[in-house]
Amino acid sequence: MVISSLRAGGAEKIFAFVANHWAACDHDVSVILLEGEAPFYEMNKSVAVTRLGLMAPSQGALNAMANNARRLGALRRALKHTRPSAIVSFMTEVNVLTILAAAGTGIPVMVCERVDPFANLEKKSWRLLRRVAYPFAARIVTQTKGAARYYEGWGRGGVAVIPNTIGPAINAHPAAQTDAGDVIVAMGRLEPQKGFDLLLNAFGKIKETHPGWKLSIYGGGTERTALERQRAALGLENRVEFHGKTADPAGAFRSAKIFVLSSRFEGFPNVLLEAMAGGLAVAAFDCPWGPGEIIRNGADGLLVPPGDVDALAGVMDRLITDVDLRLRLSSAASQVTERFSTARVMAMWDELLRPGAA
Repeated sequence: MVISSLRAGGAEKIFAFVANHWAACDHDVSVILLEGEAPFYEMNKSVAVTRLGLMAPSQGALNAMANNARRLGALRRALKHTRPSAIVSFMTEVNVLTILAAAGTGIPVMVCERVDPFANLEKKSWRLLRRVAYPFAARIVTQTKGAARYYEGWGRGGVAVIPNTIGPAINAHPAAQTDAGDVIVAMGRLEPQKGFDLLLNAFGKIKETHPGWKLSIYGGGTERTALERQRAALGLENRVEFHGKTADPAGAFRSAKIFVLSSRFEGFPNVLLEAMAGGLAVAAFDCPWGPGEIIRNGADGLLVPPGDVDALAGVMDRLITDVDLRLRLSSAASQVTERFSTARVMAMWDELLRPGAA
């Protein structure tokens, strides 16, 4: 298994979970990290972790080419050393390098995309390389049907859709809804993708109607200073709290009655799954991709047109005002623990390793 790093993050969390699952099933699992940092996530002791330490920033195009050549050579040597029967890689740039590093070895490479491909986050050069390299992948894995449509016809083995699993760490506790404070909670990296600027604007629209309610935002990132300025401009200094990263998301959920996902785009939002598993009433922008394949609109959560601040404010107002609706959604939300259970999702990952499946 190959990934850039195992820093704190959604893709990294699922990567570690899958690696540990396969190790617990007595597979011989090796993990290659292109960066040199030790994993943030605890790994099964039987997992062999190799850190290449080759992800220093590049200065200019020529330096980038030289750095990628070094990464490619080191990755190829590491793959030859481990001699795997199959390779699973995560994230676009790593996927491309892994396909190239494994060329001519006969080892099947399954590449996993973890964000909305239509967002085109990568530089143009990487988008082009992805289009050239992916047809050589044994399988392309996405988290949603929406993302899968982008890759139809690319890989020789087709596209597999494998959603994220909640895992055993988050337990449903809908009873907490009656005990929590009047708090709306949101969680994620403080980056433009997560749309916290839109959430602040939406909350600002209902601040006078619901003066006792507060908004708690968990996460770190480059946008914190700008968001704090926006909070001040909206007169929300005493109503919105930025808590930074948390190692206890379940605790954050227990402190609140409503969870809001305001992302402009997603891969498959783990935090939405965890909030629902935690028994929170949830509202989310129906952005590409993920929320619309997790929330059953009106049954276990509420979907809002992407980027529609007025609609988001209206839904938050509705969830605050209509206690019966909030409790009904809260009770139904915890059903995601079955829909995205570890057993169900890991059976899909296991299918990737079945001889002949790729």
